[in-house]
Amino acid sequence: MKLTVLIADAAQVDLAGKVHALGMGWDKTTTPTPPMTLIIFVDFEESPPTAPLTLDVLCLGPDGEVVKAGPDKREIKFRGHLQGDENALRALATINIGPMQLEPGRHVWNVSIVEEGLSTVVPFEAIPATS
Repeated sequence: MKLTVLIADAAQVDLAGKVHALGMGWDKTTTPTPPMTLIIFVDFEESPPTAPLTLDVLCLGPDGEVVKAGPDKREIKFRGHLQGDENALRALATINIGPMQLEPGRHVWNVSIVEEGLSTVVPFEAIPATS
């Protein structure tokens, strides 16, 4: 199993299973951030598992801790499930994320497949917006 994650300005998966994306592959953004999308690909070496896969997604800040944002300082983390079709070679998902007020510095999206113990990180830098 292989896990690939990309950052884009916007993306969605259509009914045919294709990802349509805009502004893919960047690694610098302003803070507060504009909306963004995580595009997640899971490639199967053999047939996909019969049970859904559990995805954990965390945004980690420059200190390596889970980022807390918003007026109530909630941790930026998500948990979801992903399942490929019976004969699929790949499963995919997109996660749309609204604007966030981040501390300037290096951040990473850490995405893991819980059942497989498989994870990857996608780094990005938040820089102050100039007026």
